[in-house]
Amino acid sequence: MTEIDDYQDKFVQPPKDTSLLLKNGKTLNDICSIILWLY
Repeated sequence: MTEIDDYQDKFVQPPKDTSLLLKNGKTLNDICSIILWLY
């Protein structure tokens, strides 16, 4: 569960670059989709 916590920590701290924030949001969404798909 440590990796998920790390992703959440990165997501909670918004980067200065907005495009990077969108990329992180998409990455987090992809990870959640994969986790839901696995279950």
